[in-house]
Parts: sequence; structure tokens; C-alpha cells
Amino acid sequence: LRSMTGLKTTYHRIMLGLSFADCLASFMIALTTIPMPKDVIYPFEMPSYGSIATCEAQGFIFLLGSGLVYDMNIILNIYFMCTLKYN
Repeated sequence: LRSMTGLKTTYHRIMLGLSFADCLASFMIALTTIPMPKDVIYPFEMPSYGSIATCEAQGFIFLLGSGLVYDMNIILNIYFMCTLKYN
């Protein structure tokens, strides 16, 4: 089911940005321990294949995605407020 307006409306653009940011943060959560350094002893039995750089990259991308989710939610709220007030 495709929209006839596509990404022409502001609402759809905001929702696309929100969805992208949420997918980015969720993917970093799904990776869990895989990017963690493999030479460190952890108190759990999950595989880790990464290095310190991959662990830091995962953390950075997760924080970036989470921050974008919050920002896009604020933008969506401002959009709805302006829609109601100014039509």
C-alpha cells in the first residue's frame, strides 16, 4: 500500500526520519555483544568478535540513533502543534 503523496508532505518526511533513526538504534541494540572486544573476560556467555574500536563505534551509533529519535519526536510534536494552531 503506497501513499499517493509519497514524501511530499512534511508529516511523511518526519516519519521517515523517525523510522530511520529508530532502526539505526534498534540495530545497534540487536548486535548486543558481537562488537565487544574479544580479548576481555566478561561475566556472561555471549560471543564477542570485535575490538575496542567496534565497541566504541556501536556505542556512538546507538547514541546518535537514540538522540535522533528524541529529536524527531520533538519535531513531530512541534509539527502537530503548528498544525492545530495555524492549520
